[in-house]
Amino acid sequence: MREWSPIIPKSVLYVYSNLETDPSNWDLSLLANPSSKINIILIVDAVLLLIIGLVIIVLYLQEKVQDDKE
Repeated sequence: MREWSPIIPKSVLYVYSNLETDPSNWDLSLLANPSSKINIILIVDAVLLLIIGLVIIVLYLQEKVQDDKE
C-alpha cells in the first residue's frame, strides 16, 4: 500500500487499480471540498474585481484629462 500527502489541503486522492487483470491500469480521483469557504472566496473575488475596476477607471479619467489639456 502506498501513501501520498495531498498537494491540496483538505483533499482526498483515491487510486483505483485492478491488479488481477491489468496491473498497469491505474485510475486517479481527486476529491476537494471548497464548499466550506465558498462565501469567503466569492467576497474576496468581488472585492478584488471592484478594486481593479476602480483603478482602471481612475487611470482612464486621468489620461482623458491630460489629453484634453493638450
